[in-house]
Amino acid sequence: FKLVRFHYSIDSIKEMNDYIRYPSTWSRQEEVFRILDNDTPNNTEVTVACAVQALNIYYLPDFIQWKLEQNFKKINAFKNKPIISHHVAHRPWPSCIRVLTPEVKTQVAEYYEIRKSDFEKYGEHIYTKANQLLDGVSSYMNAKDENTHRAWFVQFTKDLDMLRGQNILDIVPQYKEMFA
Repeated sequence: FKLVRFHYSIDSIKEMNDYIRYPSTWSRQEEVFRILDNDTPNNTEVTVACAVQALNIYYLPDFIQWKLEQNFKKINAFKNKPIISHHVAHRPWPSCIRVLTPEVKTQVAEYYEIRKSDFEKYGEHIYTKANQLLDGVSSYMNAKDENTHRAWFVQFTKDLDMLRGQNILDIVPQYKEMFA
C-alpha cells in the first residue's frame, strides 16, 4: 500500500483506561503505543481515536498531556492533525456527557479552564489545538441537559461495577453526589 492509516481506539489512560476498557490493562496499551510508534513501516500513519464520554470526561486533559509527553514520532504527529482524534459519544445515553448533572458539568468546565495553561509550554499551535478540543467538548456538554437519561447512566454504571467488581467512585470521586 502507498499509505496506511491506523486509527488506534483508546479512550483514556491509566486507571480510567482499565475501567472503561475492562479487562484491558494500561501497561499493555503503553506497549502497543510503542509498537505502533516504532515498529510500523514508514508508510503508516497512526492516530489516537478517543471517544469522549461520561466516564472519561475528567480525564481528557490528562490524556492530552500524556500523549504530548510521549514525544511520539508517528502517533498524531503529522502536520495539521489534532493532538488526539476525538469523537463525542452521543449514544447510548449512558455514554453521553450531556446526562451529567449541572454541578458536574460546571466542575468539568472549571477543571478544563485550569488545565488549559498546561499546554502553553508546547507552543502556540499545540496550546491552541488543546484549548479548541477542550472548549468544543465543554460546549457540546453544556449545550443541552439530557437529565431524563441520567438515571440510566447511573444504573448502567452501577450494574457494570457490580459485574466487574469495580467502583466508578474510585476512579471519578467527583460523581459521589450523582451516585448517592
